[in-house]
Amino acid sequence: MASRCAARRRARRPSRSPPHAAAAARTHLVAGCDHASGVTLGQVAYSPEAGKGGEVAAAKQLAATLDERGLLADSVITVDTGFTAGELATDQQERGAHWIVQTTGNQKTLHSRLKALPWAEVPEAPGSARSATAGSRPAPSASST
Repeated sequence: MASRCAARRRARRPSRSPPHAAAAARTHLVAGCDHASGVTLGQVAYSPEAGKGGEVAAAKQLAATLDERGLLADSVITVDTGFTAGELATDQQERGAHWIVQTTGNQKTLHSRLKALPWAEVPEAPGSARSATAGSRPAPSASST
C-alpha cells in the first residue's frame, strides 16, 4: 500500500499592504504527500474565513483529484485531529483508501468507542518496535502472557 498524508500549510499571498494586513491575507492549503519520497502529490487552497468546513471541503476536493489520478485507492491516509470528520473518512473509504486519524477527547463518542476496543488483543506486527506515548501503555507482548 502506498502511504499518503494530508497536511495543512499556510502560504502568504503576495501583498503590497502593510505587514499587519499580511496576516489577514493568508491562504491556507491542504496538501497530499507521499511519505516514502516526500513528494507533494497535490494541494488545494481554502480561505481561513471558511473555518473547519472549508478545510474539510478542501480535503475532499484534494481526495477527488488524487482519486482521478489513481493515487488514492489502496493508499493509507494519515491526518491530524483537524481532519477527524465522519464525512471525510466516509468519502476516503468509498474511494478505497485506508484512514488513520489522530483523535482527542473533543470527539467524545468516537473517543469513547476507540477506548473501549480490546487494544491489548491486537497482535504486534513482526519486526515492529513498541513505543508508548503520554496517556497510553503498550499491550503485553506474547512472551509475557
